[in-house]
This record gives sequence, C-alpha cells and structure tokens, in this order.
Amino acid sequence: MSGDTTHGGQPVPRVEFKLGQVPEVVVTGYSGKVITLELWKDGVLSARSNFTVPSDRMTRQETGVVMEENFGMMRPVRRTQYQVLRAGLIVPLKRPMVGTYEVRLVLDGVIRQSAQFRVVAPYISAHK
Repeated sequence: MSGDTTHGGQPVPRVEFKLGQVPEVVVTGYSGKVITLELWKDGVLSARSNFTVPSDRMTRQETGVVMEENFGMMRPVRRTQYQVLRAGLIVPLKRPMVGTYEVRLVLDGVIRQSAQFRVVAPYISAHK
C-alpha cells in the first residue's frame, strides 16, 4: 500500500492512512497477466476488480559513436543502450472509511500477495 508514488519515483509503503486520504495499491511483476484485486474490510469482502498488468517493455536508445580499441587500433563504434521497463500497475482506492482493511492479489484463483492497512480518524485536540 502506498500513499505517495513520487518519492524518487518509487512507491513509499504505508500501513496507516488518515480518513480522506487515498491509498494506492502498487503491483509489480505479473507482466501481461490478468489479476484480481480484492478489498476486504474487517474480514468482509467489500470490492473486487480485475486488472490486466501491462507487459514488460524493452527500449532501445542510440547513445552515439565512441572510439574503441580493437586489436591495437582505434575505430569508431556505434553504442546502443537497452533498458527493460518492468511491468507494474498503480490502482488508487476509493476513499475508504475508518477501519481495518486487507488487499488481496489473486491470480488463477490463488491469493499470491496480501497487504493490510488501517484508516484512522484525524486526531482532534481538546485544548482550546
């Protein structure tokens, strides 16, 4: 569970949210698979949705020409950089009410991962 996916481009895991915040389910892996996310509140199923996780992608970038030594001679060589972009999915949840929740990732009818989180009411000070 995450409430912030902007910290260095990586999700920040959290287990507690204040009422009104929007938790996000961050799914990594499962490239090209259809998964089911289930939201359980206090042990009761409250929502279920299917999602298709995007496939891994490979990018290719020409980085230019460099000089490289080959058998004692220098010659120009064209460099190409390849990068694999791993599959992933971010699913924001509707603003949940106060309570204890569990998100289950189901694939082929089997629970593959689960995460619990709490939603709490904001603390209001009695001092004036």
